Amino acid sequence: MMKCDPVTGACLLPDQDQPDDSSLPAKHKGLAVRYIGDPMCSWCWGISPTVRAIEVFCEAQSIEFSITMGGLRAGGGELWNPAFKDFLRNEWQHIAEITGQPFGFTLLEAAHFDYDTEPACRAVATVKLLQVRDVLPASIVLAFFSAVQHKFYVAGQDPKTVDYYASICASLSLDFDQFRTVFDSPEALHIRQFLSELIFPLYFFDYETFSSAVPLLDGTSPHKHFPVQYSLHILDADGSLHHKEYLERQARLPDRLVERMQEDFGPTGSVVSWHASFEKTRNREMTERYPGAYSGESDHPFRLIPIT
Repeated sequence: MMKCDPVTGACLLPDQDQPDDSSLPAKHKGLAVRYIGDPMCSWCWGISPTVRAIEVFCEAQSIEFSITMGGLRAGGGELWNPAFKDFLRNEWQHIAEITGQPFGFTLLEAAHFDYDTEPACRAVATVKLLQVRDVLPASIVLAFFSAVQHKFYVAGQDPKTVDYYASICASLSLDFDQFRTVFDSPEALHIRQFLSELIFPLYFFDYETFSSAVPLLDGTSPHKHFPVQYSLHILDADGSLHHKEYLERQARLPDRLVERMQEDFGPTGSVVSWHASFEKTRNREMTERYPGAYSGESDHPFRLIPIT
C-alpha cells in the first residue's frame, strides 16, 4: 500500500520488489495516468522523483502513462522585481525542505529574467512528437522533462533559447538538429503566438441550440439555430476554475440568455471555443437581434478564439 505523511500529504509508492497487499493484476487495459506539468513549475520539480516512480510503476503494471504540458506561465508577464524573487526564494526553500529536492538560487541574482514557460513546454512537446515519429522509448519524454527541470532549478540556466537543450539532447541520444527543426517550426511558433495572445481569465465557452423544420417562435425560420443553453468554465491566472451555465426552460428567444451572458463574462479576458465558427455565427445573429446589448469592440463575450 502507499505510505502517506499526514502532515505534508506526500505519498510514496510501494517498493517494486516488495509484495503489495492490493495484489494488482499484471494487465490494466483501459487504465491510464495523465500527468499535467510544466518544466518551470516549482512543485513539479519537487515531486519529480515521485512522478518517475509512478511512471516505473505504470510500466510494470501495463498502465498507460503520458505527460502533457500545462503552460504555467506561457508568455511570461511577471515583473522580475524583489517581491517576485523573494516569493520564488521562499517557495523553493519550502519545497526543498518538504521534498529534499535540490535547488540552486543563482537565477535569483539575475538583474533581468522573463519567467516565460512556453519555450520549455514547447521543448517537451517537441520530444513527444519525436518519440512518436521515431518510435523512441516512451520514457524518454519524462527523462527529457526532468533534465530540463534540473538544468533550470539547480544550474539556474535560461530555457528560453534552443541551445539550452543541446546538452540535454546529447545526454539522451536525441538528434539535436532534428529537435531544433521541430522546436523552431512554423507550427510550433504559431502555437506560441496563440498562447502569447491569451489574456486571463480564460473563458471556455460552448452554446447548445435548438432548431426545428417548422418554426415554433416568431422571429425564427426553418432549421434556424438559436441558443437555449451555454456552458462556461472560467480559468483565472492563479489556476482557480469556476463554472457557470444557463439553460432556458421556456419556449422563447434568447433574450434572457444574452442578459445572463453579460453577468457571467467579466470586462477582460480571452474567450476560447472548440468550434468557434458555430459560436461566432450565433453571436452575429444575436447582435443583429439585440443591437443594444453589445457594441463593437467592447463586446467581450462575442470575441471568440478558435482552438481548431
